[in-house]
Amino acid sequence: MTKVSEKLNQFLANSLVLFAKLHNYHWNVKGVEFYVIHKKTEELYKFIESLYDDFAERILQIGGTPIVTLKQALEMATIVEEKKTSFDAKYVVKNIVKDFEFLVKELKILADLAKEDIVTNLYVDEKAAFLEKEIWTLKSFAA
Repeated sequence: MTKVSEKLNQFLANSLVLFAKLHNYHWNVKGVEFYVIHKKTEELYKFIESLYDDFAERILQIGGTPIVTLKQALEMATIVEEKKTSFDAKYVVKNIVKDFEFLVKELKILADLAKEDIVTNLYVDEKAAFLEKEIWTLKSFAA
């Protein structure tokens, strides 16, 4: 497996953990901002789902094998699962921003590894741009 497909697989693992985490926030946020956070987390987990699928297919396109089990994902992931089951909006936003900032850093590492692979870099750039905009809007919401 190439370094690019290895990094893509780690990104898949982190995406899967984040997908579960966003659902937890979606279901268990409490307070006056429930509706706003409930809708936003739904939007974000749908994005993460599409990101997961796009990157898994990219791994296949470059000759790798994407991870397919939760066990593999949990062993490879560097994003930590969320074990709490009750949150206020501030906690949710703070933690999503932290995870998205981490993903952007990981995407930049991936872009460097894949500098000769234009297609992977296009995927990475597109996803990083979306995440950076979300970081900005979430920080503005929490200010």
